[in-house]
Parts: sequence; structure tokens; C-alpha cells
Amino acid sequence: MVGVYLFYTLVKEVSLSQNLMRMALLASKNIDVLLNRVRHVRISKFYSPSSFYVQLLVEDVKYNTLELEMLDYYGSQNFAVLLGTDTPLVRLKVADLKSGTLVAVEINGRWVRCKVLDAASLRCRCIDDGDCVTLTYVNILNGVYEIAEHLAVLPPRAVLCGLAFISPTTVSKKFWSFRAAEIFQQVTTNRTLSAYFVQLGECDDSVHVVISSSGSHKSVIHVNTLLIAFNVAVQVMGDIHFRIRVDDELEFE
Repeated sequence: MVGVYLFYTLVKEVSLSQNLMRMALLASKNIDVLLNRVRHVRISKFYSPSSFYVQLLVEDVKYNTLELEMLDYYGSQNFAVLLGTDTPLVRLKVADLKSGTLVAVEINGRWVRCKVLDAASLRCRCIDDGDCVTLTYVNILNGVYEIAEHLAVLPPRAVLCGLAFISPTTVSKKFWSFRAAEIFQQVTTNRTLSAYFVQLGECDDSVHVVISSSGSHKSVIHVNTLLIAFNVAVQVMGDIHFRIRVDDELEFE
């Protein structure tokens, strides 16, 4: 029995190691393909003008298909569990969850891909929309699984971004005011946006953007310019007028 237990433990550790390797391959979007290009996006999760997640609209079809595939794959596993039949997938226990592990979990009726941020608190990031969630007893009860290889092919959909060339006018110059966040959300929430991607400073898992939004009568709203006009942001680098001319060339769907 000791030998069987050691074998099981070894297999489980190898499986978790393979999962971490897959997570490393999916660690970030291929930012190089976004740089210096204009792409149509939506804001999927907003934290501040320096920290928000966007999704590329051109990727809607393939990620919607992924969501359906996950529902079919993991939903069938749960159905098998209810019937008491054998299933090739092993549900992860709380003790199996390690920081950095990529898992599939059902949240609000949807199967989503999550990265475990903190195993102790069960805090996770939904890698396809940028939202943060804390796994509950219900989530664990409904099943938490390692991501199957065929469902880990697509990189994280959500791209972590921050506005380029501006900073807040608060005393610290680091934290945005509630007014700045309010203005940003008013002109970006539930809208098709055009984003010009640039990389500033050292490469990391985020990218900087200059964003334009369509206003009334097909007018173009430059988010940077708007925040500066309301005295909640200042230009910190780059030629803001050149960037606006770049934005003027954007086409809206």
C-alpha cells in the first residue's frame, strides 16, 4: 500500500508540474503582434486608468467556441460524477491548488479558465476577462479541474493595459482619483474602442494603449485628451498631439 501511495503521489506531482509548464507557456499574450497597431477592443475588467483588461473583438468567435467546448467537456464530467460512473478527470482538492496553477472552474454557470493567484485564500484570476474571484465551497463542490491540453491552446484572452503618456494629477502621482475613473468608464463602458498599442519601458505582462471611443454623431473621443481637459491627468511623455493625429485615422465599426 505504501508503494501504491508513493506512486500516486509521484503521478500527481508530475501532473501538477506539467500544468505549471503549460501555465508558463500561456503566461502572457503575444504582445509583439499588438504593438504599434490599431485594434478594436472592449474593456472586460476595469481597475483604474493604469490597470484594466481589454479583449480584441476580432477574437470573439474562437473564444466563444472555447467557452462552449469547456461547457461540453467539463459539464459532461460533472454529469458522469452525478451518475456515479467513471470519469477520466480527477477533481482537484483544495490541497492540490498551488499558486500559478491553471484550472477550469464553473462560475455563475460558465466554465472559465483561471490562474490561482494565492492558494491560501483561493484567490484566482479569470485569464480570459481579467476578473478576480475567490473560490467558494460551491465552486469546489461543482468541481475544479486541471485545464485539459486541448483547452489550453489559446493564450489568455484578456490583455492587461494602462493608458500611455499620461499620469494622474493626485499628490502621489500614482493613484487615480475617483473622478478620473468615473470619466474613463463613462466613455469606455460597453463601447467598441480603438486602441493603439505601445510598449513603454521594460517589457512585462502589460502593455500601454492610447484609446479612442466613438461619441455622438460619430465624433471621436480621445480618452487621454478628455482626462487632461478635466484636470484629472497630465501628459508625462511623448507628443500628445502626434498621438491624437494617429487616433484620428482610426475607423469605427
